[in-house]
Amino acid sequence: MTKSKASSPGSSASASATRRQHATARPGKARSLACRQCRDRKIRCDGARPVCDSCSRRGLCADQCVYPEIEHEGSIASSRSYIRALQKRVQELEEKEKQLELVAHGHNAFVATTPAHEEWRKLSTSPSVVSERIARPPRHVDHALPPIHTDSGYSLPSFSSRAGSLPVVHEPASYYSRPHHLMGASPPLTDDLEDAAPAKPSSFGSYSSNVKAALMLQKITLPPADLMDELLAEYFNIDWITMPVIHRPSFYQRYHRLIAVANSRYRRDIPLEEATELAATYSLLLGMLAIGQLAKTSITESVESHASHAFEFHQQAKTLLLVDLLSVSSLPVVQALIVHARFLRRAGAVQETWMLTGMALRLAEGLMLHVDLPGKAQAEREERRRAWCACALLVRMQNSPGSQTNPTFGTLPQEIDDEYLEAFPHNPDRVQPCDTPSRLSFFNQTLKLYDDILQPIQDSVNHDTESVREPVSNILSDALKLDCDLEEWHAAIPEHLRVKFPCTQPEAVFRRQATLLRMRYLETKALIPRVAIMKLISSNATQPTSIMAKSMLAGLFESCYAASVELEDIMARERRLVTFDGPPESHSAIGKSRHLSTTIFILTLISS
Repeated sequence: MTKSKASSPGSSASASATRRQHATARPGKARSLACRQCRDRKIRCDGARPVCDSCSRRGLCADQCVYPEIEHEGSIASSRSYIRALQKRVQELEEKEKQLELVAHGHNAFVATTPAHEEWRKLSTSPSVVSERIARPPRHVDHALPPIHTDSGYSLPSFSSRAGSLPVVHEPASYYSRPHHLMGASPPLTDDLEDAAPAKPSSFGSYSSNVKAALMLQKITLPPADLMDELLAEYFNIDWITMPVIHRPSFYQRYHRLIAVANSRYRRDIPLEEATELAATYSLLLGMLAIGQLAKTSITESVESHASHAFEFHQQAKTLLLVDLLSVSSLPVVQALIVHARFLRRAGAVQETWMLTGMALRLAEGLMLHVDLPGKAQAEREERRRAWCACALLVRMQNSPGSQTNPTFGTLPQEIDDEYLEAFPHNPDRVQPCDTPSRLSFFNQTLKLYDDILQPIQDSVNHDTESVREPVSNILSDALKLDCDLEEWHAAIPEHLRVKFPCTQPEAVFRRQATLLRMRYLETKALIPRVAIMKLISSNATQPTSIMAKSMLAGLFESCYAASVELEDIMARERRLVTFDGPPESHSAIGKSRHLSTTIFILTLISS
């Protein structure tokens, strides 16, 4: 009895060890695979098919609740998928090699066989040459831009169109809507690219496309997130309020997708189309960061160092924008060109600004942004209108005398803020709430000012350089008409865009817009008499004899002087706003000293 009792502890220990061994040898409980949506949002997923519980509660459909085929490298699913991909790739290469051999044999039936020709035939059908040819994809494949997936569920279908000589493709109108089955985890970019499986079925040239996509994604290096958020806030608070070419919700959806891809080790299986769209978003983001850096006030660093940091963002995007994305016709590329042109203009690089502006206009014409295409959602339609009006405005502001390019604005954007625009196609359009002033009003008022007053002034100046001298009566009557048109425009300005002293605007954005609009009104108010005075001087006009003409001439001087003095006061008071968001250079050559000297000269002429 004693022996058996003594041996029982040892036997029980061995039995428990055996049980533990069997437990560890048993396969673990099968776990359900989370869908892409839940993986990206880092929430629990029940793995239900076709739509999991989390996606069902969010109202997503089966096309958006996608399950990855490969969970981890080294898993059974990964190995099987990898083997199938390799087998499929080998079959494609063998079929292509057979096709090339048939072509070569057919050619030999008509061409006399010579040693040189036989050598060429052998080389042309060798596997190395075949693989080299396969690595050259058709050009049109690289241009298509499918949607980029986001979590919002926006769905804006694209509309195919062609115009001019530009290669117009299906525009990524819904780049912020439809999910992509190849998103999420994929092998690291640093791995051997030859091991990558084709991203698309029946992909002749897909291997080269994957390499190109990988090289494009390799150029994406993002700054720290807190710095990007800070500079984006500067951009939207300072520059976007004057030229809102970007629909903010859709941009932030692409922006978060870009961050997810940039921070992931798994990029290799992202197809070329999505990589191109990500590169366009990256170029647009860098332009916005450059403007934000230029607008940000800095106490610790010098002005030169501050500007050089802004130029670093622009230089990062230059290769992508002018090489990789130059042949891509898409709305984000147009927006990126506009934003970078804005930055260069603020930085004083006039020649580069003009080049980027011209490229943006040509791409916009190819995409037919000036035409309201059917089937577009309200949000996309408004974004297209804004981009076109911005292109046209930049071109017209920088036009030289006698320029043949003078695009019209067409239909102006609706004064509806981004958050109120309808994002789904075929849904009824939404409107701005009656008690909420729109941030888009400033942009529309600027377009109207340029169309109704500034463009006629520019045309009259260009016409004056080509014609004989103009009578005094015509000069005075033209100035009076333009001044009346300006006052009508000023009277129609919405109440939230009027400067109030003391300032009572509820938002700082409206205060900035109101101040800038007041400055543009004053500079135009001073520009009208200044143009008339310079015409009178250049035409060697004699002193008018009628009392009415003398009164009108004196009114020109008073109007020019009063507007110049008030403009100088605002510029002194709002120094930071003027430094970055001052009047456009094409019609802002109005300095107080120049007005005073001109006024004194003319007053002396009259009094003599």
